[in-house]
Amino acid sequence: MTFDGGGWTLVLLNGGHATPPKPFWDQLVNENNVTGNVDGSLDSGFDLFLGVKYWNMLGTTLRAEAGWSSSSILHRSLYDFSLDAAASYTIHLSNPQLLVGTEQSGLFTYHNNHPLSSRDRDNDAYGGSCSSAYGYTAWWYGNCWSGSFWGGGGASGYENAPYWTGQSNAFTWGALWVR
Repeated sequence: MTFDGGGWTLVLLNGGHATPPKPFWDQLVNENNVTGNVDGSLDSGFDLFLGVKYWNMLGTTLRAEAGWSSSSILHRSLYDFSLDAAASYTIHLSNPQLLVGTEQSGLFTYHNNHPLSSRDRDNDAYGGSCSSAYGYTAWWYGNCWSGSFWGGGGASGYENAPYWTGQSNAFTWGALWVR
């Protein structure tokens, strides 16, 4: 939370230790969705998806991180961002800045300008429901897999792990922060 002068709020965490949150639309928008055990450490056994109606109130900069743990970040990017509540919380990202690593995340490439989908609201561009296909996890699915911080969401045969586009395997830790 102290990175680059501080002021960051954690809005999504996939620590890869817990089953990811699988909220219904109303929960996704309005609630703090947590699974696992919160013990104060970002590397403990919990996952988080803060209700998206709060994100715009927290700031206009989104930080995406992925790696092996909170202290072993292999990719970090910053974006100017907003969520359009009237369009199913479509995420708008601009001015990508790569800070660590060699590639932008799939978040910008595959999910920018896409509406949010949940287990009971299919807003993705895919012919089926990406949320249903990947463990009922909520995400800005444009391309079901690439760049999803939930990976396969624990669905049969898939890891629950952040996937950074261009890597050969999923990481074990990923987070989104807003300031």
